Amino acid sequence: MKKILFLFSIIFILVLTSCSNDDNSDIVLFPKQIVTTDIYNGIIQKRTTTITYLGDKIVKAVSDNGFVESYTYTDNLITKDEFTNTNGVKILTTYLYDSARKLTEVNISRTSSEDVVTKSKVTFDHNIDGTITRNGFSKSVLTYANGNLIKVVTILGAGSGGVFIDEYDNKKSPFSSVLGVNKLLDANLTLCAAVNNRTKRESYYVDIQYGHIISEVPINTITTINYLNKYNSDNYLTEQYYEYDSIDGKASCKIEFVY
Repeated sequence: MKKILFLFSIIFILVLTSCSNDDNSDIVLFPKQIVTTDIYNGIIQKRTTTITYLGDKIVKAVSDNGFVESYTYTDNLITKDEFTNTNGVKILTTYLYDSARKLTEVNISRTSSEDVVTKSKVTFDHNIDGTITRNGFSKSVLTYANGNLIKVVTILGAGSGGVFIDEYDNKKSPFSSVLGVNKLLDANLTLCAAVNNRTKRESYYVDIQYGHIISEVPINTITTINYLNKYNSDNYLTEQYYEYDSIDGKASCKIEFVY
């Protein structure tokens, strides 16, 4: 009898745990405020960004350092964002997609405080092997797995290329539930399009000849950045901290998310 009661108790606990995990996975949160603290060369810079939404669509991000970024949707895809700051700089970015709703082109128009306009374009080719080639100021090949950007190979010049390799946790990234963000790939610096959160990044250089990688073997020391993450009870990222080497020595960044 005691054994039966014990087994029943174990099953009951497992069912509760399973239900609890399912409930957490169904909870949808959006970051309402982001606090970023950078320490570089002994100088501390802190900024707070407040974000507003309409349902699951992002509407605007306003920072206390003066920048405002507004977003426009078309057919549930982010098709435009407009950036302004207190210096009078305006940046208009438009996003184009193909019939499969995959990002294919990003057009950027930058107007300086002196009303000088510069334009640039980045295109994205979706390859048969699942990788994505980004063509712009430089050429990069992006590799994704489970909705996360895990590898970037960039051709920097005639003889060298840069490689980033990222690892992720299994928790929810802050913008993973915001409509349309996952379609932006790495085209928007404010919005992170990853499903999960980065825990480690390795970067190094490789040999490039005629636009092709000769070898994946690093030609320099591998640089590693480890990310220390904290989460809430709903498995969303609440804080990320990392340190890195700058020209002037050690630097660090802490990003806090309020939902």
